[in-house]
Amino acid sequence: MLAIAGVAVMAAPAQAADYTITIHNSAAGYTYQAYQVFAGGLTSDSGDDILTDITWGDGVNGETLLPALQADDTIGSYFVDCNTAAQAAQALEGFGDDSENLDAFAKLVGKNLGTPAGTSSYETGGGPAKYTISGLDSGYYLIQSTQVPEMGTHTKYMLQIVKSIEVTPKATDVPTVEKKVYEAEKYSQDGGYGQGYNDVADYDIGDTVSFKLIGSVPDMSAYDSYAYAFHDTMSAGLALDEESIQVYLTTAKNQELDAPLDAGSYSVSTQSLDDGCTFELSFSDLKQVAGIGEASYVVVTFNATLTSDAVIGLDGNSNEAYLSFSNNPYAEETGKTPKDAAVVFTYALDASKVDADQAQTKLEGAEFVLFNEAKTHVAKVEASTGTLQGWVALTEIAPGANESTITYEQLAGYSTGPDSAIILRSAQTTGQFSVSGLDDSTYSLREIKAPATYNLLTQDVAVTLTATTANGQAWDDLVAANALTKLQVQVGDSPAAEGNISDGTVSITVENKKGTPLPETGGMGTTLFYAAGGTLAAVAGGLLIVHKRRSAKGR
Repeated sequence: MLAIAGVAVMAAPAQAADYTITIHNSAAGYTYQAYQVFAGGLTSDSGDDILTDITWGDGVNGETLLPALQADDTIGSYFVDCNTAAQAAQALEGFGDDSENLDAFAKLVGKNLGTPAGTSSYETGGGPAKYTISGLDSGYYLIQSTQVPEMGTHTKYMLQIVKSIEVTPKATDVPTVEKKVYEAEKYSQDGGYGQGYNDVADYDIGDTVSFKLIGSVPDMSAYDSYAYAFHDTMSAGLALDEESIQVYLTTAKNQELDAPLDAGSYSVSTQSLDDGCTFELSFSDLKQVAGIGEASYVVVTFNATLTSDAVIGLDGNSNEAYLSFSNNPYAEETGKTPKDAAVVFTYALDASKVDADQAQTKLEGAEFVLFNEAKTHVAKVEASTGTLQGWVALTEIAPGANESTITYEQLAGYSTGPDSAIILRSAQTTGQFSVSGLDDSTYSLREIKAPATYNLLTQDVAVTLTATTANGQAWDDLVAANALTKLQVQVGDSPAAEGNISDGTVSITVENKKGTPLPETGGMGTTLFYAAGGTLAAVAGGLLIVHKRRSAKGR
């Protein structure tokens, strides 16, 4: 609130003038209007500007303003004996600059406005940008912002005696919002938002992903009440767990979260939201929340599940948020912050089964299971697409089983339903099989059935997916192109191979050797035996004939 320079009643004629108000605010998107509250002549007395011969200006409705002043609980006593504009102006002399009484007067003027005397123009040449309102007569004016940019706030009313003057609106505090996602393995250190929280994370489809919204608490002293609401929008690959939502007040972004606010302090909506967001968490009056005076931030935590609708690779699966907030001390108007986002990535493994000696020969019919890093679970995938649907514990397949005791019969006999399976089979012609929706992690492929005429692998194939991601993003239109910078895959101890960042796919080959033919009975040795046996039989037959002939001759 800018000071009233001085108000007095003096006998001097009013005079028309052509004054200009210059408002020093370089931000574009504002509109200011000037309303003449008191009209009169302008003179100087010992360096003070004095308004004389005072009447109501065209900027107010004096007939309604004066009764409103007299009826006000805060300042009514100052105006109770006033009947004219001059007397009302005289009463203002008892108000201090930037006082609560002057603020109360300005609010009542704002409710009884007439015709504006001028509207601002935005000027950008010749130095810092500014706003000007020209062609004004002398008088006592209320200056208000009637339009502000989306992130802006309306200033408190400014009251000025007008000659050509320059004013600077008081800076008004606005809240900010930041969006973070939890990634324990990559970002175990506290980056300023709590341990493990940052801009980017990698997860398996089916995993629970934790998010955090951090909204700053602004200076709300100019407001009788203050509306404050988080608007959070999830991409199709993230499903909100509404029951997981919790709200906290903190003094630091990374403060350890203690007791959440009572759910009665705020409201959560998930249906028929005007901006199409996934959920809205709102405070009808943030000023009334217990403990808000000591808080610097409002922190909202919640979980979501990465679903089979997740985008593989770029552009990732974003969760974005903005704040809406009261931005006019005199009306129920709201502004909103820019959006901030966190993104979740997931990847795909594309494998080809080939002949170890002739890689161009693709092998069909091989069967695998994919273990997690600890080898306690196997992947369950959608049969038609290979999309990960979750993980099945080995103990669920066979009570007491572990990776060293589980058998082919147990794995092959386990049913996950008509549309999913734990057995991965290499396809006819291509020899391919795939699993999409994998974290940045190490997995193990176990061959449980080899292609016909080929030997079964005796060791699991270790497959490591490594994604290089960046934090501290300055999101451009919420595109995560700069957040995923590298994708690699390593099989066992072999050198890492580059993956495709765009579609999030890494490719490997799994080799099988043909079975070795060994000597066996029933082959050429038997044939020779049969041949020798036939010769002996023929000789024996000849000798028998000769013997009979000799017997017949008496020899």
